[in-house]
Amino acid sequence: MPDRKILLVHQFELNRVTGVRALLSELLWRIPEARDGTAVAFECFEGYDDPDAFVETLASQHSDATTVVGVNLHGDLLFDYSIRLLEWCASASRPVHIYVHDYYPTHRAVLESLVANYHCGLLASTELIRNAMQADGFEVVLAPVGVPIENVDLRPPPSRDPSAPKVVGSIGRLVPRKRFEDVVTAFGLAGLTGRASLHLRLIASCVFSVEHDEWMLAGIRAEGERQRLGESLRIDRTATERSDYRGYDAYVCASSYEGFSMTPIEAAYTGCPPLMSEIPAHQAIARTLFPDRPHDFLFPTGDTRALARLMADELESGRRAAYLGTRLTEIQEVVESRLSPRRTAEVLAALADQDMPPQPGSPAGQGRGKADNPQ
Repeated sequence: MPDRKILLVHQFELNRVTGVRALLSELLWRIPEARDGTAVAFECFEGYDDPDAFVETLASQHSDATTVVGVNLHGDLLFDYSIRLLEWCASASRPVHIYVHDYYPTHRAVLESLVANYHCGLLASTELIRNAMQADGFEVVLAPVGVPIENVDLRPPPSRDPSAPKVVGSIGRLVPRKRFEDVVTAFGLAGLTGRASLHLRLIASCVFSVEHDEWMLAGIRAEGERQRLGESLRIDRTATERSDYRGYDAYVCASSYEGFSMTPIEAAYTGCPPLMSEIPAHQAIARTLFPDRPHDFLFPTGDTRALARLMADELESGRRAAYLGTRLTEIQEVVESRLSPRRTAEVLAALADQDMPPQPGSPAGQGRGKADNPQ
């Protein structure tokens, strides 16, 4: 029988489409692999009629949980479920941690209240988020998030006609911060129509309504019409389990915010050059994967002309793709060693050890409490 059980909680059901859920799926087998005697279970808010029904399931199926880790419990979405989860943990003095993947300035007051009222531990998914939270006065454990490489299609790319138009790709949920209209505008400004095509894979937002998604989609299509892209713009609404960058000559991530940006890392892992907005998360990726030339892959956030120049330069010269080709093995080793869910699993397993109640014969209180960083 396992002597500890970690319960992972998220707002949404698991699948392999969005980054956080792909990570959680992988942790379900990586955590037991990282530490013998550790069981893992998963629950989500989605699918329950109300918070009480959710807590009834927790009480009946997970009363043996020794540690609870909830992802982004401080967010607005289904916040009443978060509160009931924290109350359930508090009622049994069960250690609970909020795993912070997104940290905006508005989150400070919410987290202060949750920590004060429910004695939550705080986990940060990246060094950038940890540093921001520490600057706001929080005690934080770094549980570095990783990229589920099993989610990336590494089969040899299909054969392509060298004379066929080149392809720029971008993938993401239909939320404003992804700035897909910027990508469309830049493609038009680059004068690539007819010489290249733009493929957007747009996934349902999960947070906003279907009507909001359709409104955003209409704006993206309208921008394509303003730029006269015609058939050069292809929009794919199909959510697939595996991310496929093999047909792209360049990949664009124009986001105005990412707590951790998985798709540019996935693209680089396959040899596809990522062109990224100059937000902190993307700067960190560029410094980590391309340490001798990070600025070659970055453009000022929201600067569509700068992105247009970057697109045109890469499609005409191919120099970033050539650079990745010479360093691909090294880049893949960096991703697998420094940006792997294995590290996340190890931290969470160690955290569960520290949350275990004292065992018979052990000094009182030993093995329980917050660590500065159990890596």
